[in-house]
Amino acid sequence: MAYTVNNSPNEELIKFRRQVMWTFLRGSRFDAYTGGIGSVIVRIMDLAADGKQVNVPLMDQLRNAGVATGALVGNEEALDSFGMPLWADWGRHAVVFQKPTLKEAAFNIREQATPALNGWTARWRRDDMVDSLLAIPTAAIPANYHTDPGNRVNGIKWGVATAANQNSWQSTNIDRVVFGSKVANTLSGNVSGSLLLLAAATDKMSCAIGRLAKRMAQQTTNVANWPAIKPWMLRDTDEEWYVCFIGTRSYRDLSQDSEMVAANEYARWRDRGDPLRDNPIFAGSHLIKDSIIYREIPEIDQRYILGTGTVQAPNGPLAGKGAAGIDVAPFFLCGQNAYAYVVGQLPRATHRDETDYQFLRGMGIEMQYGYGKIAKAPVSAGAGGIGTLKDYGVVTGFVAAIPDA
Repeated sequence: MAYTVNNSPNEELIKFRRQVMWTFLRGSRFDAYTGGIGSVIVRIMDLAADGKQVNVPLMDQLRNAGVATGALVGNEEALDSFGMPLWADWGRHAVVFQKPTLKEAAFNIREQATPALNGWTARWRRDDMVDSLLAIPTAAIPANYHTDPGNRVNGIKWGVATAANQNSWQSTNIDRVVFGSKVANTLSGNVSGSLLLLAAATDKMSCAIGRLAKRMAQQTTNVANWPAIKPWMLRDTDEEWYVCFIGTRSYRDLSQDSEMVAANEYARWRDRGDPLRDNPIFAGSHLIKDSIIYREIPEIDQRYILGTGTVQAPNGPLAGKGAAGIDVAPFFLCGQNAYAYVVGQLPRATHRDETDYQFLRGMGIEMQYGYGKIAKAPVSAGAGGIGTLKDYGVVTGFVAAIPDA
């Protein structure tokens, strides 16, 4: 018996689905902390109409003792202020099709251009924000401004900063930088030496290190340490809350810390209706302890350890910088007004004008923005050169972050 078969592939039915599946793109976890003055990340819209630079006025409290019954004339005090300059650069991208491609594609490829371009803007804004977390603030226009591919990170990115840049920043911010579990790990003016003191066993992220960073933030109210870091939130009159951005490895170590395990098992409110959302044992979106909200930002490890950023590849700038060559991860304990998101133009769709007699179809997107750490020059520092600006709303920490076995 002979079976009838298809003698040619051209006789066989092939079906193509018109619904497209996309790879995963993580959204920005910073959005919840972005808003007006008083937010961790301050959205500044002053450049939306025109201009390329905005100066953010920063003020300190009055320092002097004043007088009692003596003459006040001649004992007045000048207000201490500084204008922190920030810039917004352009970011543009596009896709172009020929008419045959549009006509012959099994799915509507032109229709997919919009989500692709929107995803590109989301990824670049998120990664630029991560790069700004550890950038060394300066009062100078960013390097490669208006030069392809542009630079929307104000300050000097950690991956391209020199040792002298890093050491100067650390010396100026000695009262708001933490290296591991002990204050003694911080060697003034010596970042690489301080990193080499971080040990895998004792200096990985923990509740104790979080409290150390919080105490440093609280001690900036000492006049000698100004500008004082303002807590992100005050509750019940004087309960001070902070937000701490940490990478994936640090989040892993913190979640396994015995203090945090006990707090999640016995202290946190849970199961208010949806255990996958409310129960801290099941949900892994954030951790809370000691008035600190820990927010996991996976891109911190990706850009500072694994080296997926263009300036850090193939290894991140903190890979292998700890004791015995272990990896180091940064964390950022933030109060109010720690960073700025300067908006010149929100993402806007564009199209290609030159179409070769309507044979080409081009779709694009453009935006203008900048991210930067808010920092203030001390009274004696003048205009704010490299390494002279004090971080206005953040304590920066470094911890051991060994990879998974």
